[in-house]
Amino acid sequence: MEQLTTYTVKAKNREDVWVFKYHLNGVLRSFEVLEGILGEQQIKWLFRAGNFPYIETQVKNFMTNKNLKPFFEVTIGLPDTSFEAFWSLFGKKQKRIDSERLWKKLSLADRIKALEGVRRYDNWLRLNNGIAKCLPDSYLRKKRWLDEF
Repeated sequence: MEQLTTYTVKAKNREDVWVFKYHLNGVLRSFEVLEGILGEQQIKWLFRAGNFPYIETQVKNFMTNKNLKPFFEVTIGLPDTSFEAFWSLFGKKQKRIDSERLWKKLSLADRIKALEGVRRYDNWLRLNNGIAKCLPDSYLRKKRWLDEF
């Protein structure tokens, strides 16, 4: 099996989620849009302005460049988007079967967003003392990660 380094790039101000995979020598193997549609502005910025990271060091620039960092969140490797990862992170262990059924229906991009949203949701609950945490199936069904916490 071919060894690749994977970078998941999520736009902070849009719904875009991109995946870049690189050979171990640092040359791009594949680019995939998991969420969102490349509009004219994104196409112009990525391809015409020369920002498309066809070499691995260029995608690392998304993480370190002070002009790009406010707009992108980059994770190295595809995050663990298994139901077990969600179940462990969410913490409230009720309605597992319903939650797992809902989890399987989510796209990869929504799974990533749901996992990222758990921490924001937990922080919001801590700041708003007295509000009970919803059940995991409610979090998934109501797409609570889209809420503004």
